[in-house]
Amino acid sequence: MNIDEIKTQASKPRNKTGKGGFRPGAGRKKKPDEAELMEQLYPLQGVALAALEQGLAKGDSKAMDIFFRYFYGLPTQRIESKVEGNLNQVNIEVLRPQTETLKKVG
Repeated sequence: MNIDEIKTQASKPRNKTGKGGFRPGAGRKKKPDEAELMEQLYPLQGVALAALEQGLAKGDSKAMDIFFRYFYGLPTQRIESKVEGNLNQVNIEVLRPQTETLKKVG
């Protein structure tokens, strides 16, 4: 079987509704490689920093937010949670064999 025969066979519907099987362009798209993305964004670094600088000069709150998040980092966040339940409550059931059953076995 060559690849065209496999694709033709796979493109036939697998069920009565006519859905399923091979479709060109179907499936999860591949993530771009991070290094490749960094190479594409590197030439825009100066433009982005200049825009941030202009935003800071104008007093833009969004630009200030971005600057302080990256320069100082986010403050420590407190997470409050409430756990309910009694951890000390344990039910223990002791099972004792019946003496009549032991006499019959022994």
